[in-house]
Amino acid sequence: MKESYYLKVRLLSPVHIGTGEYYEPTNFIIHNHHLYEFDPFAFYRELDEQKRHIFNDLVAQADPGIFIRLHAFIQAHHDIAISLAHHVVPVSEGIVKEYETKIGDYKAYDREHKERGFKQFQMMRTQRLTNLKMPYISGSSLKGAISTAYQSMLYQKDFSAWRQHFKELRNPTLSPMKNLLLSDLHPIQSDTKIGYALNKERFEEGGHGPSIRVEAMMPETLFVGRLELKSFEPRLLREFETIADACNEHYLPILASLFSHQEMTPRYVSETFKQKIASLKLDKNRFIVRVGRYSGARSVTIEGLRAIMVTLCDLKHKSDSAFEQIEAKIERLYKKSYFENHETVERLMTDEKLLNPKELRTQLQSYHFMKKPSELEETAKTIKRLAIKCYLTEETTSWFFSDKEESENQMLPFGWLLCERIGRDEYHEVFAKSKHI
Repeated sequence: MKESYYLKVRLLSPVHIGTGEYYEPTNFIIHNHHLYEFDPFAFYRELDEQKRHIFNDLVAQADPGIFIRLHAFIQAHHDIAISLAHHVVPVSEGIVKEYETKIGDYKAYDREHKERGFKQFQMMRTQRLTNLKMPYISGSSLKGAISTAYQSMLYQKDFSAWRQHFKELRNPTLSPMKNLLLSDLHPIQSDTKIGYALNKERFEEGGHGPSIRVEAMMPETLFVGRLELKSFEPRLLREFETIADACNEHYLPILASLFSHQEMTPRYVSETFKQKIASLKLDKNRFIVRVGRYSGARSVTIEGLRAIMVTLCDLKHKSDSAFEQIEAKIERLYKKSYFENHETVERLMTDEKLLNPKELRTQLQSYHFMKKPSELEETAKTIKRLAIKCYLTEETTSWFFSDKEESENQMLPFGWLLCERIGRDEYHEVFAKSKHI
């Protein structure tokens, strides 16, 4: 016996579900704010005899600058590459400018800088249906998000049941989650864009981490899928309403923290996203989840069991010339300590009972240096490397999607979905549309 439900899923923010694959500059060009991916061999076959001769001469000059010259040649004949494009993706203004600076403007190029830039100019792909080349969300991604939320709810409300059916479970075939089946979510309408994933500090003003070029499914993209609940024992997960309640209880506080005045994140979030969330209405038929990369550690861990390892400072004393960088990192730890050594650090530190002996030693060391960061100045002079790490109940940074690499506002958090139960007739109507995209 099973209960079947039909889902319509709308993206509230950009979602990136990676495949480990990249867009490589050897098989694309960027023109008029779009990336055109093409087959280089097909491009060569389309060249006339004179252009083939020029192309062959470039290939014959086998030196590190060969790829820059070939790319410049292809860019000069972009009309051919565009006509052969089997995949087209919009790109942000920041990506366009970076492309023109690093590999697009051949005439004004510093050879060593351009060669390095060309090799590094990769962009992470999001997953797509092989046959239609359309982005989709795998059922396993959504099931994992629901499982985390359900376990978190069970841990809080019925610890003995959580311990029996999850923590001490030895046979995966007896997991309560085997009763939850989810199809892949197929797109009704599809919209992706290539921009930047930016890492920003939640508690440190002006702090930021790396930026990564990524392709993301964009807000308002719609999907449909099916959810089934079977009745095998142990039958803990029985109703759709239980799923909705668990997801809303787990993910709503994380979503709300984006707007907390105790954090720096509100200044980064776009006004459009703030208004969208303010008007969001949830009920027994509608729930939110967070999926994909850059969703943050809280989204994929159980509240009450979180031990998120965070590197507060990484000192690498390899030479005297590196000491200026060490001083900057010590200064950063001063700032972090100033904030976290008061109310926040006590709230964020993971309960020592959840840590093994090695983790506990790491925790005590980090707490010592956070109280007395001045001791790092002497320590850095005598050792080759020291990583200051600790275990917290929350991550200290958040990831945002941005059109520009240096953005400080009007950005979008990653991974938020709104899932809605719909009727069978509506499902079949919209699924029919998805087949004709």
